Amino acid sequence: MNIRPSTQQASKSPQFKGSLVRLVVSVMLVLTTVPVLLMGTINYIRSQEMLKTQATDQIQLVVENYMVDISRTQERADRVMDQLISNQSLLADIDNLIVDQPNELMKRASRDEAILIMRLVAFDKANESMFNEISVLDTNGTVIVSTNEKREGASYILGRGPSELLGKTGTSVIFNPTPLFSMRMMLFTSRTYTPASFPGRTYTVIGAGTAPIFQTSLIQAEKFFPNARAFLFNRGNQVVGLTSDNNLTLYENYQSQISALHEIIDQPGGAGSDEYNSWAETPVLAYAQWNPGMNFGFVVEAPADYIYEQVQAQNKLNITIMAISLLVIGVFVWFGSSRMVKPLVMLAENVQAFAGGDWGRRSQVRRKDEIGLLAYSFNRMADELSQLYRSLESKVEERNRQLRTAVEVTNYATATLDRKEILQRTVDLITGRFGYGFAAIYLLDASGTFFNTKAYSGALAGDETDRHMGSRIRTHSLFGSAIASNQITVVESDNLEQHAETLLDGAKSEVVVPISIAGQVMGLLDIQHSVEDTFGPDTTTALQMVANQVASGLNNIAQVENAQVDLKETNLLYRASRRIAQAKDRNTIWEIVRETLLETSYAGMILAIHDDQLRAFAIADAQQKNNTKPPVIVLTASRFEQKFLPGSYLQFENLGQPSEYFSILSFFHQRGFTSAALFPVFVDGALAQVIVLAAREESRLTSAILQQYLSLVEVVANTEERLNALDAMEANLKELRTLATVSSSVSLETNLDSLYRVLLEQVKEATGGELGFFIALHNKETNQIDFPFNYEHGQLIHVDAMPFGEGLTSIILKTEKPLLLSSNAIQKAANLGVKIVGEPARSWLGVPLMVGGEAFGVMAVEDVDNEGRFNENDLRLLSTIAPQVAISIRNAQLLTQMRQALRAYDQEHYLLNTLLDNIPDSVSFKDEKARYLLCSKSFYAQRGIDYTTKLTGMTDIDLLPDDPQARMLYANEMEIIQTGEAKLGQIFEMRSPSGATTWITVDTLPMWDENGMVSGLLSIAHDITELKTAEQLAQKRAQQLLTAAEIARDASGTLNVEELLEKSINLVRERFGFYHASIFLLDPLGEYAVLRESTGEAGRQLKAAGHRLAVGSQSIVGKVTGTGEPAVVDDVTLSENYYANPMLPLTRAELAIPLRIGERTLGALDVQSTTPHAFQSEDINILRILADQLAIAIFNADLFVETQENITKHRFLHQITTAAAACTNADDALRTTVEGLRTAFGSDRVAIYLFGQSSSLTIRAFAGYENVDVSQEHIVLGEGTVGLAALGRHPVLVKDAQTEGQETGPDAAVRSQLAVPILYTDHTVGVLSIGSYQPAVYDENDQEILGSLGSTLGAILANAQLVSQVRLQVEQQKQLFEITSKIRRSSDIQSIMEISTRELASVLRARRANIRLMSEETESGSGETLAGMADSIPLSITTGRNGGNGNGNGHHHGSDQKPQQELDS
Repeated sequence: MNIRPSTQQASKSPQFKGSLVRLVVSVMLVLTTVPVLLMGTINYIRSQEMLKTQATDQIQLVVENYMVDISRTQERADRVMDQLISNQSLLADIDNLIVDQPNELMKRASRDEAILIMRLVAFDKANESMFNEISVLDTNGTVIVSTNEKREGASYILGRGPSELLGKTGTSVIFNPTPLFSMRMMLFTSRTYTPASFPGRTYTVIGAGTAPIFQTSLIQAEKFFPNARAFLFNRGNQVVGLTSDNNLTLYENYQSQISALHEIIDQPGGAGSDEYNSWAETPVLAYAQWNPGMNFGFVVEAPADYIYEQVQAQNKLNITIMAISLLVIGVFVWFGSSRMVKPLVMLAENVQAFAGGDWGRRSQVRRKDEIGLLAYSFNRMADELSQLYRSLESKVEERNRQLRTAVEVTNYATATLDRKEILQRTVDLITGRFGYGFAAIYLLDASGTFFNTKAYSGALAGDETDRHMGSRIRTHSLFGSAIASNQITVVESDNLEQHAETLLDGAKSEVVVPISIAGQVMGLLDIQHSVEDTFGPDTTTALQMVANQVASGLNNIAQVENAQVDLKETNLLYRASRRIAQAKDRNTIWEIVRETLLETSYAGMILAIHDDQLRAFAIADAQQKNNTKPPVIVLTASRFEQKFLPGSYLQFENLGQPSEYFSILSFFHQRGFTSAALFPVFVDGALAQVIVLAAREESRLTSAILQQYLSLVEVVANTEERLNALDAMEANLKELRTLATVSSSVSLETNLDSLYRVLLEQVKEATGGELGFFIALHNKETNQIDFPFNYEHGQLIHVDAMPFGEGLTSIILKTEKPLLLSSNAIQKAANLGVKIVGEPARSWLGVPLMVGGEAFGVMAVEDVDNEGRFNENDLRLLSTIAPQVAISIRNAQLLTQMRQALRAYDQEHYLLNTLLDNIPDSVSFKDEKARYLLCSKSFYAQRGIDYTTKLTGMTDIDLLPDDPQARMLYANEMEIIQTGEAKLGQIFEMRSPSGATTWITVDTLPMWDENGMVSGLLSIAHDITELKTAEQLAQKRAQQLLTAAEIARDASGTLNVEELLEKSINLVRERFGFYHASIFLLDPLGEYAVLRESTGEAGRQLKAAGHRLAVGSQSIVGKVTGTGEPAVVDDVTLSENYYANPMLPLTRAELAIPLRIGERTLGALDVQSTTPHAFQSEDINILRILADQLAIAIFNADLFVETQENITKHRFLHQITTAAAACTNADDALRTTVEGLRTAFGSDRVAIYLFGQSSSLTIRAFAGYENVDVSQEHIVLGEGTVGLAALGRHPVLVKDAQTEGQETGPDAAVRSQLAVPILYTDHTVGVLSIGSYQPAVYDENDQEILGSLGSTLGAILANAQLVSQVRLQVEQQKQLFEITSKIRRSSDIQSIMEISTRELASVLRARRANIRLMSEETESGSGETLAGMADSIPLSITTGRNGGNGNGNGHHHGSDQKPQQELDS
């Protein structure tokens, strides 16, 4: 394959038309122009700043002088008001005016006296007529008494000034405080007064006066500069200045001007200067000062043109000089650049031709400078590129051959489970295909400590099996490095000598490739060749692919072998492990091991170490149980110990091959075994035994099986270590207890006398019985031995000091070794040449007290009565506790010195090193020029600077030249150096280049030298970003909780739902920062969520339009009201079911929370935000609390309204019942009832139906049916709402007739209806019905109330009928009595008949009446009037009622006539 550059591509190369000459000229011009311009600009800025500073100082002086005069005016006003409020007569008069005073004369006198006092004080010459008027206001702002009588009884808080001072003590200056005063600058000063008779009320005394000082100050201030302007302003952006005739007027405020002034007065001190554009965009230099006591600011503006007039004139000359200089420089630069660039252009043409395919193109080297060097380098590059393209083809072919080899290895590695076949074919393929002289594969054992040769091939290979069979991996060897790093290692010509141990004879290059899978190294692929530098990057990559495929094949084989492990043998080894772990002695352990091996298909041998000899002491073979005598095998144990590591084993596949283990392996080889493994048993880190496991051909030793036996060996080792530990523990338990007790007691004592006594008691307890004990200390100053403690015969005995060199103690001090004289002590002491002091001891033991490798004392025990009292155990005990005793004594002696040393150490070392290295705050030391001297590690970390960077001699500006914060810090530090005043707790906001904000608090303190001069600074900066963030979050949460608490307070204290909801949603929107907030409440039927209150103009329009959402709809409010659970849409643009409201176009996130009471949903609180994912869990929790409070408030308000309505209805019911019961007839009672019900329930239709002669119901009384004819209305039982109530004798409630399909009576427009039966005893008298055009108007309470009325109304109707009947009977009896009386007074029959006929016709309202007398003979015929006598006298009366025919004969004919009324005489 020939590779050449494409001429087609070359022809498409980009065209470069730039001019290097122009570039060079441009750069040179910039480099020369910038300094000139910079110098001119600096000169201009300095001149301008100087003039600005001078003008600012003048303006500041003017403003401050007039502010002093104004402050004096304020002080005089305060003094007048203080005199007034302290005047007891005035306060007594105010009390008289406040109380409910029936005596008008006294009240008038108090008023006049109060006015007089206020005028005397306010308008006294000493007070320079400070106030025009003074008024006293109550808590509502109403004037009680005033020097201006027109104010009394009126509201004083209409003016802006007084409204701010009501109930407060203060001063305010207001221009044009209409309607109180017009177009005047008024000074208001107030004081508060709380009368003793009304402690809960606060009254305000306000004085109002015109202050000419303001106008005078403005006039004088404008005279200092031409066209200057002076004015006053307040927080409400009200600006007051002078007109052309020097009268005060209200200026129109200018936005840039107002913003600049607010920035000035918000500075510390409330004063400062600034430049901004004033009226008509006029640049001005202004100085402003704020008067917090009077709540206004004084400003003087001077035109900037007048101030900078001198600077503008100087600029014209400077610009002309710079222009001429730049022209001359440009000419020189052009000629120099042209000569330098021309050779470069020629070289570029040659390069372009070479890139286009002209491989023979070269440049002529004619110059000796850098351009000539560039041409020479181009020619060399062209030659090397030609050679590179020629060699590329051969490298590509070599790469393909390597890839084919890797693919072939992959194929047979995955096709077979024979480990030997895979490894051997791999090395054969590598040497055959690549032509290398040697290739070998080594595999690691289970422990990863040893490796063995598994396959090798090549002409350079010798006896490779012997060379690397069971070799230990050395960490710094070639193989060890490759295994540890899991990286390819290449040995080339430059490092052959370093790895000569791995190179074969004739090899000149080598590569070692790890065979690994999942980061675990399984072995190594070692390849060597007789040619130097054979293994390049491409070759090593291909070999790594081959090694990876080998590792994959080995891993597959291992997985198959693990799956074939015998479960029975696993259980056997598990039981053996448990038995071994429970063994009580070593013989039991090895007997269990031997029994376990006999139950397996393997043979085993156990070798133990004795006198550095490894000897076999047990053998186990199930097939040769009779031959159990161990062979005579003796090996050097130390040699084996070097070969083994704990947790490893050695595996051998060819037992007949000679090796250093041949004496063991040959034993099994002679008995037909084909493979074996050696397991070392390490006990307490030393080789103790070796277990040999051998297998015949039919039972192979796989890695899975060997791993199980390795676990058994570890159990054996652990058990032996446990037995050793138990033996040692039991032997030393008593001694350890004693040592622990002595050590703890001694270490707690710092007083020497107490220490000696405690030590005596502990030693006596440890050695048993009475003894002598003393402490001897070597005093180097006197070279004597002191005895601070000496105990003999049960008491302390003083012993004088003795010279150093005498006695046994001197021997111990000199030799620094313990001395034990257990027998014949006196003779042995004499042999040592020592002098016996005091009573000689028969047993004596002393140990040196050493600190820092030097003996300074002796601790000794003695027994003057018994020999052999002390032994080696006592010696070991005292020697063990002696260091602790020595340290305790030394600590007590040097306690004072150590405290002083520690204090000095703490001051010098800890405060410097620990502070600077570990303090989380940023600490820095600077010199007198604010240059860094020393910084803490945290300072580097906070600034993002490498700790190794040297900052010494740098300022903040040097460190961060482009950072304005650095200049601010530098100026702040220089101020501290100049003033010598520390600045503590300064808070700075730092911004990183990424935009992140960091808050720090800085304490900067000056450091003083011995002359009292500031020699430097100490700065400590603490990062308070988290605190600031937590503070902001806490403030936000507190504000939210405060909102919830405020709404909860309002909810619990009000029943005005509309006011509560409006205030609540506005608070939620403002305090939580939401875009929109709304509250929806369910309609009476629970079908729609109706917008009840909403924020903003959009909310007002939606509310006016009656906006509502269906419950359970896809909208978020519909879902929430339907499910009763909160719902949130973090990003509405990503929600498929979200429908945007065109009146709220900026909504990006929405949250709705149900308003619930128990299981009842009243509505929903809906909030919207312009930010996605705006609703945090804390916001939702707080809003849920708020929603619960609103739900409770709404429920309580509804409950209150419902209760009030029920009370009202009950009251009306009582009134209706009373009125109906007072009626004398049923019609009046019914009419009263319907009219009262319409008023009580606000119903559109009210009717009372009663039964007629038939079984139907007819309307007897009604209200609201003005436009409906109900005279012919008849309702059958069971028909419509009224018929059902009459038939079932129970109330019938219809909430919506349209949806329920009920017949509501003569008016089909009725939506809600309630019908209750009118009952009396067990009879249904009729039905009472009320109806409304609105749905769901009536509820169960109305049903209960109306049902009670129905029962009462039945009784009332029955009573009315009964009363009518009784009244009729009484009237009839009365008339009968009168008629009887008249008849009795008559004396003849004719008078009786006439009286009877006349009176009866009158009573019965008959038009005609006659009496006929009939005899027995004529009974059936027409009788004769007044003829004869008879037993009975029928009376026939023809009345004018109910269809009398009026024929005058008194007879009735036809079936439609009324029957005659007969009265028995």
